[in-house]
Amino acid sequence: MEEINRAYSFTFSQPDEKYKSVQVEIEIQEESEPLPSPIERKFDLNFFNFPMVDNTRLSSDQCFALILTNFEDKALKVTAISFPEKYSGQRDKPFLDDVIHRLQKSSRDTDADEEKAVLQAVGTGSKKERMESE
Repeated sequence: MEEINRAYSFTFSQPDEKYKSVQVEIEIQEESEPLPSPIERKFDLNFFNFPMVDNTRLSSDQCFALILTNFEDKALKVTAISFPEKYSGQRDKPFLDDVIHRLQKSSRDTDADEEKAVLQAVGTGSKKERMESE
């Protein structure tokens, strides 16, 4: 997985003992230049959240999820994981910036391939012309 430095910030509400859940606010800031806008999410976390379905999509085909692993007397144990997007559910759509980045890369690769093909055709054409003139 590509190494990207990110700062994660979590805020938890008072736990709901009856439903064994807690409301979570997260802020994820990618530490790169130029500094992108942080990702902010607010959601309920309980034992029914599944990381492969209930996750936050990050840049570079990565996802982030919180897992509630223990809830006892208003004391929570939460595990944070980051994993490749290919392991998440199909409901996720790529971020617009990821799509643009992939299209730009594809365009650059295509331009380079076309330039090689033109150079090869010109070179081949010259050899062909020489063979015909002989």
